[in-house]
Amino acid sequence: MNPSCFNIRQKHERSRPRSKCATRASRAMSTNEYRGWTNVAIVRRAPNACDELEDHAVAQEVPVEIHLNQQTAVVTMASPVDLADLAVGFLVGERYLDREATIERVEVFDKPVGFVVNVMAQTAPSLRIKERSVVARSSCGLCGVTSLDDALSELPAVTSQPLPTSSAIHAALGRLREAQALNQRTRAVHGAAWCDVKGNIVAVREDIGRHNALDKLLGARARASDTSAGFVLLTSRVSYELVQKAAMSNVATLAAISAPTTLALDIAHSLGINIIAIARDDNHSVFLADDKKNWAARGIRRAGLQHRRHFGDGDLSLFCVERFCKWHQPYKIRNSPGSSQCASLQSSVSGSVSSGVNV
Repeated sequence: MNPSCFNIRQKHERSRPRSKCATRASRAMSTNEYRGWTNVAIVRRAPNACDELEDHAVAQEVPVEIHLNQQTAVVTMASPVDLADLAVGFLVGERYLDREATIERVEVFDKPVGFVVNVMAQTAPSLRIKERSVVARSSCGLCGVTSLDDALSELPAVTSQPLPTSSAIHAALGRLREAQALNQRTRAVHGAAWCDVKGNIVAVREDIGRHNALDKLLGARARASDTSAGFVLLTSRVSYELVQKAAMSNVATLAAISAPTTLALDIAHSLGINIIAIARDDNHSVFLADDKKNWAARGIRRAGLQHRRHFGDGDLSLFCVERFCKWHQPYKIRNSPGSSQCASLQSSVSGSVSSGVNV
């Protein structure tokens, strides 16, 4: 560091003094200091430039103990915002509560090292709190689950809804970054947004964990008794536990900026959930599990590639990916002026690919 070439500037909030948490990290913060982020001092360095001292927003991560009717369900690491939504969404998504459960009240208690959130709800008399053996980390959807039966148990099918239009997906993508206030400060958190059928963002929740972000969003919808049509837009990949959470909240479409896993596709298609992924500014992919006759009936005329994956004794699954330009309507192939068709079927990215087939 060159003392003769050193600038001091504050980032984001020039008039606000740096949080005491930046210099005394071991001290438990009071409730009003929990806002999802805190300022810490950094020195920004670059070749052939002066070193600059800045205040930099860093995402907060705290333990949150979630109770159902005063019984401990789980301890998870989370961003300390929208904790009531997190608790309700987690309990519904992890099948502690069903879709029709009546939430009586949610209580949030500030503790020296985190929070306790107690959800009081009317539950079935036979409901028993599932035990988890360890703390769930912010990145983990299965931490502490002790059996395969718990991990892959039966889920309810969702109410069928039309696939969102391509224009709606890209409208929502264009609005998501601005809607993520916490991520704009920290560049360290995931987002989950509920979008209406036109692509308007109705609600957004953020967290250091992608599972938590979705829990918060679905919890907010459950608390508001929101059953409006639309879709979820995620800033992460689509893993199977996110599909499970969507199913428990009757979400018919999951859209994401990254790719799905094979198990996520298996579960989604068995429950009637649409998966739209690898969403970019100019295109996105709709993952289909239909047979070739249905592809042809939808007007998809170009040749595709079969992708067959083997599970056990001869169990084969067929998946295909439909790629859209953003001006396309779902299942309708159009030609842009002066160019060839801008739609194709591609194989999903994992596993072996067999020879092409005509559809």
